[in-house]
Amino acid sequence: MIQPVERKRKRTRKHGRVMLAAHTDTMPVGDEAAWTHPPFEGVIEGGRIYGLGSGDDKASLAASAFAVRALRAAGFVPAR
Repeated sequence: MIQPVERKRKRTRKHGRVMLAAHTDTMPVGDEAAWTHPPFEGVIEGGRIYGLGSGDDKASLAASAFAVRALRAAGFVPAR
């Protein structure tokens, strides 16, 4: 789960900062023969990515980063 965190400090910008955090570790591969695709190759097939960690918390962190970028591009400024 991603938790937005804001740290109070002397304001040097018009708006505060937001940090998006997520864990980036992965689980052990285990038996590679049990994988439908090689765990370290990041294979894209049928619109999906197959590989170790491809559906882990890194995916939600990337989605959050893209959402922030899209909101900024649209001119959105959150109320404080």
